[in-house]
Amino acid sequence: MTNADENRPEALPLEASFDALGRILDLLSQADPFGQYPLAQITRVVRDQLRFGANVAVKNQQDVLIGYAGWIHTSKAAGQLWVEDKGSLKVLAPGTHDAVALTIVLSREAAATTALIRAARNLNPGARVYFRRGYDNVLRTPKKISVLNFEPPD
Repeated sequence: MTNADENRPEALPLEASFDALGRILDLLSQADPFGQYPLAQITRVVRDQLRFGANVAVKNQQDVLIGYAGWIHTSKAAGQLWVEDKGSLKVLAPGTHDAVALTIVLSREAAATTALIRAARNLNPGARVYFRRGYDNVLRTPKKISVLNFEPPD
């Protein structure tokens, strides 16, 4: 392992707890558009992501959250409609889904962003992942609206 590898942030799933919920909500409240969402709405989404293990986070050396990514389990049909603004996501129980929708990504550092996306992909092998991209509260049309996670090699 090189020194660069030792300094690379690691993204790990957070356990469902009040502490994790509070840390995530605190991070999200400091950035738009998440800070503008109604509290009940954003809390419900994050709580479900924690409950279903559909999240990863990066902490700095002071144990402060500097990045979070959360997704929901859904269907390919619902994901496609969602990215086209033609329908809402339908939340499915883990194991009954054929796709995931990456609904929250917030990072304070570029290296944390890379770690979040890599970890989220590793936790969802073989799944079609739908996402929408926005920066500074502006939704931008991505070049791709979904990616297919390949199964890891044996």
